[in-house]
Amino acid sequence: MKDDVSQLQKEKKDFEQRDKEVGQQMKQANDRAAQKQDELRQAEDRERELQMQLDKTKDDVSELRKEKKDFEEQHKETGQQLKQANDATARLQGELRQAEDRERESYRCSWIR
Repeated sequence: MKDDVSQLQKEKKDFEQRDKEVGQQMKQANDRAAQKQDELRQAEDRERELQMQLDKTKDDVSELRKEKKDFEEQHKETGQQLKQANDATARLQGELRQAEDRERESYRCSWIR
């Protein structure tokens, strides 16, 4: 009987030791889980921040594309206006040369008479 009591006391002590160890392991596991949860929250916050930056960048790219398109359209119109102005200038220079030639011819004819 004494041996049984001694055996039970030893088993109780072993059980209490294991219970203490399991409690420490549970606390460590809970601490790690809390740390991982905090890391997850931080990662989610960072992901939201990056998504907002991405959305803003997409908006900026869209705006720049619109500005580029507007600029190219304006450039095209300016090029057409410049071509028209150059054509008109060339035509007027041609008319001016013809008028000058006629004037010189008229002047020569007036001297010949």
